[in-house]
Amino acid sequence: MNYMKPYSKAYFFRFFFEHIWRAWDLEEENICYTGSLIAARFKLYQDIENGIIPAAVASELRSLVKKALSVRQEIERVEAIAEGEDPDSDIDQRDVVQLIKLHQQMEKLRSRYDSLQDPVLRMLSRDQQDIEWFECQDRRKRDHC
Repeated sequence: MNYMKPYSKAYFFRFFFEHIWRAWDLEEENICYTGSLIAARFKLYQDIENGIIPAAVASELRSLVKKALSVRQEIERVEAIAEGEDPDSDIDQRDVVQLIKLHQQMEKLRSRYDSLQDPVLRMLSRDQQDIEWFECQDRRKRDHC
C-alpha cells in the first residue's frame, strides 16, 4: 500500500508555504520559482536549522516573514474594501495612499530579508552593525570622561 503518498504531498506543501514561499512573492506579477530561488531559500532554511546563521539573525528573518504576512493581509483587506465599492464612484484616495504605503513597507521588509539571506550582504550588515556599536561605545566614553 502507498499510504505515505498523501502524507508526503501534504508535508511538502506545508513545508513550501512555511519555508520557501514569502508574502512578497505575491507582489511580483510573474514570480517564477526557479531552481535557484528555491535552492537559495532552502539553503537559508538549512543554515538556520544547523545553527550556521546566528540566532539573532534567524530571529530577525522570522520576524520579517511574520510582519510581511501581516502586511499582505492588510493589503488584501484594503483591496477587498476597494473592490466592494461602487465602480462608478471615485476611488477613495485614502485607500490608494494606504496601499502605496503598505506596498512600500512590504518592499522594505523584502529588502531587509534579502540582505540577511545573502551571506555576503549578511556579513556586510554585521560588519556595519559592529562599526556602529564601536562608534557608539567611543561616543559614550567621550561623553562620560
